[in-house]
Amino acid sequence: GTRIHGNELNSLELVKFVYDTYNGLYDGAEVLWHIMQATATGRGRINKYAPRDVYVGGKTGTYDGPNVSPETVKLKNIRARNHVANLKIGNDLYGLAILTNTGSSEDVAVLGGGLMREYLGVDPEINCQAPGAIAP
Repeated sequence: GTRIHGNELNSLELVKFVYDTYNGLYDGAEVLWHIMQATATGRGRINKYAPRDVYVGGKTGTYDGPNVSPETVKLKNIRARNHVANLKIGNDLYGLAILTNTGSSEDVAVLGGGLMREYLGVDPEINCQAPGAIAP
């Protein structure tokens, strides 16, 4: 997770950011935590296949354009669809960061739903948050 160009992150750094924000480990963390919980973004990403009993707060990121760091990523164009989130399942809180370069929010949604079911024991039979979404 070394930053080469000053504006690059990886998923481990993003989950640490969520942890630090939740625990108030820097000035302004409490305010930012409340803003992240109130955002409506993500309904087509991690939220899409999250069951209704899973609370999702966080922030998405989207970028379609030229690669400004060809030294690191050997692509001409970037089609990023990202989501960093905190998931509240029962009394437990988890951080989840998904970074993609596929240009598809659906890829983030499927990954998020699958990871919740596979590793966090979320029941796949519970209705999803997005209207009309079919659980993966």
